[in-house]
Amino acid sequence: TQSTWGYCLVMKEMEEDLEDSKEEQVEDNKSTLAGPIEKLEVFIELLKEHQGKCIAEENYLEAEIAAARAKEYKVKLDRMTKEARLQEHKEKENEIQSKYEASINQINEEGEKKMEEIQKSFLQLENKMAAKQKEALENLHAKLEFQIPTAAKPSNTLLNILQIQKNLAKQGKFVEANAHKEEAAQLKEAEEAAWAEERAGKIATLESKLIQTHQKERDALQIRMKSALSEVEKKIQKEIDRVNQAYANSKRQAENAQKKEFAVLSKSPGKTIGGSRIIKGSPEKDPKVTHKEGPPSIPSVNNDEQT
Repeated sequence: TQSTWGYCLVMKEMEEDLEDSKEEQVEDNKSTLAGPIEKLEVFIELLKEHQGKCIAEENYLEAEIAAARAKEYKVKLDRMTKEARLQEHKEKENEIQSKYEASINQINEEGEKKMEEIQKSFLQLENKMAAKQKEALENLHAKLEFQIPTAAKPSNTLLNILQIQKNLAKQGKFVEANAHKEEAAQLKEAEEAAWAEERAGKIATLESKLIQTHQKERDALQIRMKSALSEVEKKIQKEIDRVNQAYANSKRQAENAQKKEFAVLSKSPGKTIGGSRIIKGSPEKDPKVTHKEGPPSIPSVNNDEQT
């Protein structure tokens, strides 16, 4: 009939248009299947309308062909809808993963920057402290050099020998006086050496006490720096734990949403991306009509489009 011929032309054009949209989609590397799905919905509605017209015109064989073709398109529609949903969920997972990685990187970068600032600040304090301690040690050394005499105090023994030496000289006993003089010189040299060693020991002991005090100051500064760095590390870990928990929650929610959605799709085939319904079966046929000539042939769908 004329309506059937017009329907065939329209369907042929629309099928070609569908194939063109698929090719354009591949060329453009687009992930969405919304366009082809919408066209499939239109095809099925047209088949439904055509089936209704055929029934009205009592062209039941043509109505059966339209119903069979609609069923094939429904299978394709369900498959493409699931593919679109899978792609959407995949993109959602990628988005969640990207945001998670970006957040972790930002936390680490900000944490490292803060730690570098702390280390730089404490390094400056350490340098200032080292300079101050060096100056204090030099001042102490100069003070001790001034306060502690370099010459040894003569012992009583040395003073007695010197006195005897003078008395012997007055008595004209020059040989004996010279002997005491040599003895006094040897004793003085020994006492000077002992005093020099004792003096150096005193200076070293006092300087060592100051150096130990300085070391305690440096150790305290290191403890302060480590404590500051530890606080930053704790904050970083706390932020990372928060992001990890948020990531786990988002991922779990996405997975649950995907399971729920595919459970609905499995129970209610024919649902589309927009939530619209398509016909779930062939339009109801007139119960009074029977086919005496046997079932008509069913047009096939391309193998590469079937699941």
